[in-house]
Amino acid sequence: MSGPIHAIHIRRGKNIGDLMSSPALYFKFPGKVKRLDIRRYLRAPPKERPALVVAGGGAWKRNLARLRRLPYLAGVPKVAWGVGVTSSKLGPIPRNAHTKRARGWTLYGHRDVGLAGRFLPCASCMHPAFDRPYAIEHETVYFGHALLAPMNWAKRIGPLMTNATLDMDKVIAFLASGEVVVTSSYHGAYWARLLGRKVALVPRGSKFWHLPPAPPREKPFLPGILNEHKELNRAFFKEVCGLLEAAE
Repeated sequence: MSGPIHAIHIRRGKNIGDLMSSPALYFKFPGKVKRLDIRRYLRAPPKERPALVVAGGGAWKRNLARLRRLPYLAGVPKVAWGVGVTSSKLGPIPRNAHTKRARGWTLYGHRDVGLAGRFLPCASCMHPAFDRPYAIEHETVYFGHALLAPMNWAKRIGPLMTNATLDMDKVIAFLASGEVVVTSSYHGAYWARLLGRKVALVPRGSKFWHLPPAPPREKPFLPGILNEHKELNRAFFKEVCGLLEAAE
């Protein structure tokens, strides 16, 4: 294998969901791996030609399209891992929203339940914090999106945290401490569901309509969802490694 693997996602900012969603945080890829910020990468790609590009964790929407079209990456296998689409409108996303976006990608997995294409949940489900036991300490906890919907009103009625808390262990322990998690954060809702907690959404856009698990969602605890999501990510990783082996 010639060249490193470029693992591209949002590496700067104050959104724990973006920062913890890169598969390079959880999987040992063969060879050298460089974790790179998507916005910097698009402005000034590295001089070295990569053996593979893996984009995930906030590297989506227009960024994905721009990344795919970079002349510098012509002929390089490209992998989109657990990417999502959204809009500011409330309501479902068109079922074929990923169809056009998937063109030009060697492998393309998306996180949006109910949309056409290969479902691949966010790689953050692989974080070891989900494997620890947690006791419920509060009837309700509140987790806001610091920039778009911080939910400051919740300070008067219960424990509040936002996605600007950049310690993943602390965030997961906080979410797990509530029997119910009220949240305006996509990842706050996703992680709470992985923990088996009841979730009340304060939705800000269409992506909230496609959070896993798939309907029906009546039961607050869905046994097996964490393990299922881990297995989907492990299977995808094996396919990515197969791309590298085939290129040798």
